Amino acid sequence: MPVQLTIAQRLSLGFGLILSLMLLITLIGMQRVAFIDQTLTHVSEGNALKQRYAINFRGSVHDRAISIRDAVLAQDDSALNHHLADIQRLDAFYQDSARAMDKLFAEGAASGQEQRLLAAIQDIERSTLVVTEQLISLRRQGDLAASQALLINQVAAAYSEWLKRINAFIDHEEELISQDLGSVREVAGGFALLILLATAAAVLLSVVVGVVIIRQLKSLLGAEPSQVAEAIHRLARGELGQRIETRYADSVMGAVRDMA
Repeated sequence: MPVQLTIAQRLSLGFGLILSLMLLITLIGMQRVAFIDQTLTHVSEGNALKQRYAINFRGSVHDRAISIRDAVLAQDDSALNHHLADIQRLDAFYQDSARAMDKLFAEGAASGQEQRLLAAIQDIERSTLVVTEQLISLRRQGDLAASQALLINQVAAAYSEWLKRINAFIDHEEELISQDLGSVREVAGGFALLILLATAAAVLLSVVVGVVIIRQLKSLLGAEPSQVAEAIHRLARGELGQRIETRYADSVMGAVRDMA
């Protein structure tokens, strides 16, 4: 024998299904938003920051190479001292970014590939600074020929290699950022589609539940509630000749018709 649900139970079941679907959408939305927030935070506080420091490296090394060339070509001590001061300033700027980069790596926010790329940069930095000091020493001594030969044969190539390794690090970070942002776009796009589908499902479910409940109520009452109430009131007043029409013989209106 089928279980007969009360009107309150039927309404509660129908609206409960809709509310459950809305709750599910909310939970999925929270999970997706949390993923997007976490990924963007990782990009802004991780890869993008490392890339920013590496770009600082590149600017410092590039400008230092120019200042070193100009120092070798300087015609007087005033111009030489000006270029040497620029070299020191650019080196200090580089070291500030290097310390910040080392702090990020020390906190464990670096992959094996990033560690290898940074180690390669640090290796070329040490060897390049050695020949740079040699060149500056020769230039301070006034040995223009030796300093120019060292610049052409070693220093220029060293700075080019330094820039090449920095660019490799920057390109690697750019690739990681693109991957993370691609994941964010994919999740955001999927979430938008999910919201549309869930909304369509909620509307369809609302319509189905509404139709089912209305049909069940009509089959139970046999007419609109106001009509049923009016028929019962007339029957209570002794109006047995009232005309009652209903398609549902087993409904309340059907019973009133039989009594009339």
